[in-house]
Amino acid sequence: MKKVLFITTRLFWPTDSGRKVSLYHYCKGLSEYCGHEVHIYSFTESGQSEKDLENHPDFITSVTLASSIKKTNKIKNLIGKSLFQGFPLQCSLYYSKSNVKRIRELCDKLNPDVIIVDMVRLAPYIKAFSDRSCVKILDMDDLLSLRYERQANSVNCGSNITGNYEIGSAGGKLLGNSRIKRMILRSESKRMRKAEIRYANLYDKTIFVSDRETDELNKICGFEKAYTVRLGVDYDYYSAQPNACKEKGSLAFLGNMKVAANADSLIYIIKNILPKLDFEYKLHVVGAVTDDFAEKYGRNNIIFHGRVDDVREVIGGCEIFLSPIVYGTGIKTKILEAMAMGIPVITNSVGAEGIDGLNNVHFVVRDSADELAASVNEMTGREMTSMINAARELIRNKYTWNNIYADLKKVVDGDGDENNMADE
Repeated sequence: MKKVLFITTRLFWPTDSGRKVSLYHYCKGLSEYCGHEVHIYSFTESGQSEKDLENHPDFITSVTLASSIKKTNKIKNLIGKSLFQGFPLQCSLYYSKSNVKRIRELCDKLNPDVIIVDMVRLAPYIKAFSDRSCVKILDMDDLLSLRYERQANSVNCGSNITGNYEIGSAGGKLLGNSRIKRMILRSESKRMRKAEIRYANLYDKTIFVSDRETDELNKICGFEKAYTVRLGVDYDYYSAQPNACKEKGSLAFLGNMKVAANADSLIYIIKNILPKLDFEYKLHVVGAVTDDFAEKYGRNNIIFHGRVDDVREVIGGCEIFLSPIVYGTGIKTKILEAMAMGIPVITNSVGAEGIDGLNNVHFVVRDSADELAASVNEMTGREMTSMINAARELIRNKYTWNNIYADLKKVVDGDGDENNMADE
């Protein structure tokens, strides 16, 4: 039995976001499928605290919370590391010497065989274990440099460019200015691209959820450094959705509205697609949302449900899952979930990216607001059994977690470990 130390950007329970779902199942697979002992060293996002440790999943052996990073430390990092050393903002906001020390001490205590680091923002913590002979894996998830580039170029450019990490009201106002925001995003994209290449070479392996990004990084590095571990869904759970009665003219959108890409995608739908519909519709929005956002965009026919315990109860009653993504990268878990639920999906190229599905067979992909609206008008009220069945078959064959656990095991236990053994 190997010991795996997984350093995460957040506690991932309850699984109320796509990233939390993937972290949850990666750790579950490492424990139950691979047979490893899983330990977590986790940073926290807003609202998370030591109380959450009591509810950690049974397949996790131990959880250690990271030291909180003071605002003065963040500001010092932004000036010293980002301004003068070229650190991406994400890395600067998550870095502290106290956490380097704590991770090193935890490694001395556990003596892990494998260390997995969640996303580039935590990659600098390799400083705490670079001298260890264990397998070092960076789970990049997707290419943030590409996501920032798309966000900067989008006409729908949200204000949150620092992830879920808080930097204070003054910093938030500064980064919320549209002009400054685009300038920072373009700069951050360049910094992040350099960081992605640098850290990919420092770690033994890197993980992406999409072959597209895996192939791109391997091409840049000149050898096989990156591996694909796709996202999955609990097919049995989602395909057994309890709400089989469809509400006529009902559309669904799923996403945490505190995440810029989700909020901006919904605003795009409200402003550019809904006015072009030629029937009486209701748009059901599921996911965490602030009162201000719900008050601003809520209508009689736009209903914000907030975070719900079972998304199937709301989304399962809708005719269409409408999910064009204005910017983003990787695979969108929400689209996989809707396909498993048997809800016809209308999305765009960004939303479908990374999913091995065919346009007009497994889902509908359109890239202009006019085309998206036309597809909604055409599909609403129609029998879509063929697409529903094809989508479910695709999920069942390629995107169940058991299939993905096998890929994860190959990365953690397979090719490449012999290189580390040679170093011992």
